[in-house]
Amino acid sequence: MRSRIAATLIALLQQANTATVRQIAAAVDPRAPWDAQVRQAIQAWIAVAQSDLALTPSWIRDLPSLGSDARHLQREWLEAFVALIQNLSDTPRSCVPLALPRRRASSPSC
Repeated sequence: MRSRIAATLIALLQQANTATVRQIAAAVDPRAPWDAQVRQAIQAWIAVAQSDLALTPSWIRDLPSLGSDARHLQREWLEAFVALIQNLSDTPRSCVPLALPRRRASSPSC
């Protein structure tokens, strides 16, 4: 019984993840300036998270306890978001030089 519940939750989270990626992609105007695109994506992500307050915490609270299938879903989720960000940033308007933070000198170990 427990494995059936876990499989159902994993399937539900997988569907939610697919919908989240689609909604974020649909909310971003690729012709907008890069800072507007970032704002649009973040606002869409927050709106999706707020639309199902019962399911959203499951990514953090429940999914890690569901074993290897859940870890596979987490990797898929991260890969989907990486692909989304790559697709959104692969436009002429989104190209902007980034200032990378300086690396601090490492402290000597004692």
